[in-house]
Amino acid sequence: MAAAAAAGLWLAGCGSGARPAPFPPAAAHQPAPPRPRGRRIGATQRIRARGATIAVTVARVFDPLRGSGVALPPGTRAVGVVVGIRNLGPGVYDSSSTGDLSIAASAGTASAAAASRGPCKTEDRDFDNQIAPATTRTGCVVFALDAAARLDAVRFAADAGGAGKASWEGPRRTT
Repeated sequence: MAAAAAAGLWLAGCGSGARPAPFPPAAAHQPAPPRPRGRRIGATQRIRARGATIAVTVARVFDPLRGSGVALPPGTRAVGVVVGIRNLGPGVYDSSSTGDLSIAASAGTASAAAASRGPCKTEDRDFDNQIAPATTRTGCVVFALDAAARLDAVRFAADAGGAGKASWEGPRRTT
């Protein structure tokens, strides 16, 4: 019994002023860090592609894209993304704009669409086919996006996703 009492006194600190180590406080809920955002619209980013390095600029986003003649599914709106691609060399850059460019949205998915008129008129020849070194091409890709969704980011994945990637943060929707 004396041993049990001695052990109890020892655990209580024996009056020496020593306090037992407190348990660490319960971890407070920490919000997840914000997801990394891309650069602002208008910024140029260098991307490595197969055989070439390209400088890609998302020059403008039309959200919504009006008067384009796009046949939209119900409940969607047209969004146009104007992109410039400069081939810095050494090889030729040859890809597909609808394979390279995509948009991330707050809800739903965005699918490529064709515009029959306006600043984002879909051309017969894809603007990012066969871009020679020291050449710049500009074009527009149109997407059908859920009418209530927010455009979070514009993404470019060289060689239709087979090489370097970059992203630009989505613009504020003006109407």
